[in-house]
Amino acid sequence: TMPHCRSAPSRGDAPPSRRRRRRRACLVGGTTSWTVMMLVVVVPAGSSRGIALATEHSDPDDATLSSQNWTTLHNGVRIPRVGLGTAGRLGSESVAAAFAEGVRLFDTARAKEWYDEGAVARALEDPRDRAASIVVTKLHPRDHGYHACRAAIEDSASRFGGYVDVFLLHYPRCWDGLCGAGWQQRVEGTWLDSYNAARQALADGLVRAVGVSNVGVGDLRELLSENSEKNDRAVVPHVVQNWMDPFHQDREVRAFCAARGVQYMAYSTLGTQWLMAAAQGRRENPVAASRELRAIAESRGATPVAVALAWAVQRGAVVVPRSSRVEHIRANAEVLRLVLTDAELEAVDALDGTLDRNTAETVAATFVADERAELFWVSDDAKLAKVADLDPAAGPVRITTYRGHVFRAVSSVNGDTVPPPTTTFTVTAAPGAEQIFHLRKRERRRSPTTDADDHAAQDSSEDEEL
Repeated sequence: TMPHCRSAPSRGDAPPSRRRRRRRACLVGGTTSWTVMMLVVVVPAGSSRGIALATEHSDPDDATLSSQNWTTLHNGVRIPRVGLGTAGRLGSESVAAAFAEGVRLFDTARAKEWYDEGAVARALEDPRDRAASIVVTKLHPRDHGYHACRAAIEDSASRFGGYVDVFLLHYPRCWDGLCGAGWQQRVEGTWLDSYNAARQALADGLVRAVGVSNVGVGDLRELLSENSEKNDRAVVPHVVQNWMDPFHQDREVRAFCAARGVQYMAYSTLGTQWLMAAAQGRRENPVAASRELRAIAESRGATPVAVALAWAVQRGAVVVPRSSRVEHIRANAEVLRLVLTDAELEAVDALDGTLDRNTAETVAATFVADERAELFWVSDDAKLAKVADLDPAAGPVRITTYRGHVFRAVSSVNGDTVPPPTTTFTVTAAPGAEQIFHLRKRERRRSPTTDADDHAAQDSSEDEEL
């Protein structure tokens, strides 16, 4: 495997591929990409061209080359403009399939609830595949603090051959639903401590670029103001990763990044955040269903998904769409072939904020428990994702969520009841309101008949809307 390196490996040092399919994916004007990359002029660290887009184009007959278009960060590190998101614990088979299709940017995270960092590592275990790839991973906020963050970076680096290409802070802060009740006693420090640890890891060669995710302009100003030398390029993040789609364009953060040469990386560009909200009964993806995007797509022989991705890339973002299907991975990698006109770009720009405002507003859900229990979020396909531990001694758990979301509390109290009692809560409050759910202590019944009755009785919502 690649040894731990003090200086990050150059993309130009990557050897040519061993397989014909991959070699075809590297052809640029008849020259392999590792040769072309050696000719790229590295942008100085202080340059304002931090979000400049690559301009070279590829042989139109090459089905995988579009993913070889790269952009340069303000420290000279180059990353692809289109990658693969791996949320939903995408497996190594899908990552390997994406690599075979020419994808070279892989977005993962240390949040085991949503990502499988190890699966990405296994797919890139061949040193030559790893050297040809850019890996983005993210720190879970439960590991905030200088020493905790440093340990997390070293762990991720060891998984990926001694270094991580881009290391981000997944969220600037904890809350009960993300880090569990009582996180205030467990988390070592702040996100600013973590960022300092990431900067030191950059200096030590453990990472090649650093940044933050899920932040606003206020967070970014706070991050920069922590250093007295405001113009120090070593302080400015290389990457900011936020939610961006045609209906949620995050313009303020994008403008802040562009003015400082920070590369904006978009997640959920295909509208999946709206489905997660499920507010007011929304069950269709507004990006896929958009009449405006469909009209552009039909005139170009494309899909609304391709139009959304092409728009984001042409507006300066790096995109990391998630898919486990090879045909979708291939189509996403082809998005750079679709060049929208100025009029088409402006038509997509005009979609920002046009969805019903209520669909984007949150509900403050508070869970009060008379007994210990585990709290799970229930997805539309009935899968459970743990979000918090309920404990009367720890006090209420507060979660920012959306109307229509469903939660299930499973008792943690020892007893002979199998399965343990459960209570289901459905968020019904109007967006912007607060809703209180009360998990009451239940009498245990051991009879199979009464157990069934008990579960049926508890599968209901007890709440108070404020």
